[in-house]
Amino acid sequence: MSEKRLKQGVNQNINFDFLKTKLDCLLNLRKPCILPDCGEKEADIYFVLDASSSIWKPDFEKELKFVTDMIDDLKIDNVNGRIRAGVVVFSNSTRNVVALTSKRTREELKRQISGVTYAKGVTHTSEAIRFVRQYGFREGVTRPGAIKIAIIMTDGISRFPQKTKDQSELARGENITIFAIGIGNKVDKTELKRIANDPNSKHLFHVSDFDGLHAIKDLLVLSACAVIPDVPQNLQSEY
Repeated sequence: MSEKRLKQGVNQNINFDFLKTKLDCLLNLRKPCILPDCGEKEADIYFVLDASSSIWKPDFEKELKFVTDMIDDLKIDNVNGRIRAGVVVFSNSTRNVVALTSKRTREELKRQISGVTYAKGVTHTSEAIRFVRQYGFREGVTRPGAIKIAIIMTDGISRFPQKTKDQSELARGENITIFAIGIGNKVDKTELKRIANDPNSKHLFHVSDFDGLHAIKDLLVLSACAVIPDVPQNLQSEY
């Protein structure tokens, strides 16, 4: 399929130069694999991490390591970066452990995230999504015109599936792009599909265990960067 044909009928904000370069890397057509910049537009990303009792502390630490690796790959910097990050941890309650407005460099963010404490409790996914929607991305916190992305990681079924579905729909209605990552064999794939944006093939990931997170990291970076355009959104593609 030609590149021109591939571009027809899809989101015109997709960063195709990034896509092609990254796919070449994944296919080992370029060595070493050098990641290009992730578009030119500002983006605000919230990582939403399950810390319920079904997750053992060593696995929770693997979640945190996954996020710090993403911080590096996406060149996230809350001081002067085009891409900023916040981190929410949820179980019985939701903790905003890193705010988008925190003045942290990339290395400071990684240290702060690595030190997040394990929680325990039930899986209140709906409350975590509500918090990110109402407070994490509220006006005055997120930057005007910035792309809003939430990356939700969970190993089980939410306590209130209907509320989780409702909050996900409200978030998408507020232009928040949601990626869902299911970990292990206790997740409900139907619920994950309801959480994630369409198409699910680009926004939904499932791994068998926490050790498998590293295998999807590059694909998630690819997918996240693909929704961050390198041209203003009001420009039309020639294709």
